[in-house]
Amino acid sequence: MDPSVGSSLKDHPQGPETNAYLVIFSDEGPGDAIHKSYLDLAKDAMANSEQQRQHSRHRRAALEGPHTAAHTCQRVPLFVDFEEIGWSGWIISPRGYNAHHCRGSCPFPLGGSLRATNHATVRSIMHALKLSSEEVGAPCCVPDKLQSISLLYFDDDENVVLKQYDNMVALSCACH
Repeated sequence: MDPSVGSSLKDHPQGPETNAYLVIFSDEGPGDAIHKSYLDLAKDAMANSEQQRQHSRHRRAALEGPHTAAHTCQRVPLFVDFEEIGWSGWIISPRGYNAHHCRGSCPFPLGGSLRATNHATVRSIMHALKLSSEEVGAPCCVPDKLQSISLLYFDDDENVVLKQYDNMVALSCACH
C-alpha cells in the first residue's frame, strides 16, 4: 500500500479508530491508489438512496394520479345526534351514536386491502380502459360489514320499546 494512504489515517481529525477505509486495487499506475473513508461512501450511498426514493415517489404519484392512501376507501367517524335530526322527542336512549361511514376512492388497480368484489374488479378494469360505450363509473366505497344498535324509544301509543335495529353501524368498508 502507498505510505501516503496509511499516513492519512493518522492525520484524520477524528483519529484512526473512528473511520473505516475502503481500499480498492485497480489497474491504475503506481501512486494512483484509491482510498475513500467509509463515512464518505455511506454519505454517497445515502444521497443516492434518497434520490432513488424521491424518483420512486414521483413515479408512484404519477401512476396513482390524484389518489393517495389518505383518499383511498376507508371508514371514518360519523356521529349521529338524534336531537340534531329531530328524533330526540321519541328516542329515549341513546342520545346518539357513531354510525361511521365510508369515504374515499377505489383506484385502479384495486389492491387486496380494499376487499373488492369480483364485480368491482371487473368494473374497475372497464372504467380504467374505457371499454364500454356507456359511462362505467369506478367502484364505490361502501360499508361491507354492518352492526346493529339497540334503541329505547316511545312508540305511537307512548309505550316504551327496546328494539334492535340491524345494519346501523359501518364496521368496515370495501370497494363494490
